[in-house]
Amino acid sequence: MAVSFTPKERHGIVNALREAARKNAASVGMRKTTVDELAEEAGISKGAFYKFYQSKEHLFLDMLEQWYQQIYEGTAQALAAQEDLSPRKRAALALKTAWRIMIQQPLMRFCRDDIPLMTRKLPEAVLSEHYRSVDEFIGELIDSSRVMLTVSKPDACAAVKILFYSLLIAPDVGDHFERAMDELVEGACAQMVREENPVPQGT
Repeated sequence: MAVSFTPKERHGIVNALREAARKNAASVGMRKTTVDELAEEAGISKGAFYKFYQSKEHLFLDMLEQWYQQIYEGTAQALAAQEDLSPRKRAALALKTAWRIMIQQPLMRFCRDDIPLMTRKLPEAVLSEHYRSVDEFIGELIDSSRVMLTVSKPDACAAVKILFYSLLIAPDVGDHFERAMDELVEGACAQMVREENPVPQGT
């Protein structure tokens, strides 16, 4: 007889599966993670896994979008709490908040190594509806700070992408990483953001 789950149980299982995907993405990567392992960590059977996700790639995509959302909401809260900052300081605050959330949930290696495989294995319809690339997400993050750039948006996105991928070497840099990262962010914002009034929301 098929096992059914209450809405509360389904919610808990989805969260457990997302957490299992996040943990494995940060440690061994998606390629080396099996559905059996994800199901076991969430406390369900392999058969039950497919009641929630069609494949492990669907789960990892969901986990990625949740990560993006956490970063976006965190930066939005930080910006809302300090609305009077200058444009350059607003942009720097957004990026500093983002990288601190990212380092607490280290998924940049997943973005670099596993996203290409994930996108190859997912149907185009799923990708068009749910997937945002790292570049698209960074573009949205820049837009959220409502600043005017001195460079093209693709160039700004590329610079921020370089900064974010430097999180991969944080353990090698050691204790000086946090301050160095903040300095790089501030320097990048000084070069790429116009020191003028923020663009009004909705324009």
